Amino acid sequence: MTFEDFYFVIEEPILLTMKGRIKINHKEICVLQSVLMYYNGKNKCFVHDHHPIFNKCKYLMIDSGGFNIDKLYGTYPFTIRDYHNHLERIKPDYAVSLDYNTNVPSLMEYEARVASMKTTINNFIEQFDMDRTYELILPIQGNGYEERLLFLDMLSQRIDLKKVEYWGVGGGGVKATTLRQQDNFLEIRRLLCDHLNKKFNNPKIHIFGGTLTFIKKMLKKDFHFTSLDTWSWGIPIKKGKTFDKNLNALLIRETDLSINEAKQRCVLRYQRDIDFVKRLVDRNNNVEKLL
Repeated sequence: MTFEDFYFVIEEPILLTMKGRIKINHKEICVLQSVLMYYNGKNKCFVHDHHPIFNKCKYLMIDSGGFNIDKLYGTYPFTIRDYHNHLERIKPDYAVSLDYNTNVPSLMEYEARVASMKTTINNFIEQFDMDRTYELILPIQGNGYEERLLFLDMLSQRIDLKKVEYWGVGGGGVKATTLRQQDNFLEIRRLLCDHLNKKFNNPKIHIFGGTLTFIKKMLKKDFHFTSLDTWSWGIPIKKGKTFDKNLNALLIRETDLSINEAKQRCVLRYQRDIDFVKRLVDRNNNVEKLL
């Protein structure tokens, strides 16, 4: 397994700007944000409170929010042009096109999923043809491996696939309730990455929702991608936990840390763990210590 960058879902700029006992080197952090954090649903417009610290990170990626659109709005409450204009204001390095997640209750029927996949492709083509300063990521939709290959076939009828700048691979893993389901989602991702790597020369591939646990499960598999992201660095906070200065776990109530300092420690611990795994992977795939 090989990968290059790991994106942390971070919405609060103070985690990167706060100076004191704890400091995160923002230049070493890749940040993923949902565009929905910038959208005011009541006033139906984007707000202009993007903090410049995010543009000073290693990379900034903006997600279209497609995974949550169905339950929040039913469909996108803004146009592709509105989305593009907002992106040009905040200047990310990468942005996800306006896709529709096919793994939702409203798309149980195959015909409905195919129609949704066509809409995702239409949205991508429209935004791809715009004059952009960011690279556009296309999430490959479909339930199961075969449907995703169908998605690629449908896309190939609209654009030369070699022109796609960055592929997005999900898998619905967050809905897995059993180990068997989790393994199935992981295998779909691996097969799709393998297909893209064989079909194209060094393609960029982003894995959505690829946690540290996901990485460890994939360590000994022939699995190559460019980047992945997670929000799970914040799980200890939800359990009332953080880390000391040596990054050992402890309860927040046992410290004099502010909540933001506790969050910073969680980011640093997760970053350390990811860096450790990546060094082992880079070193002749020496991963026995983690298995």
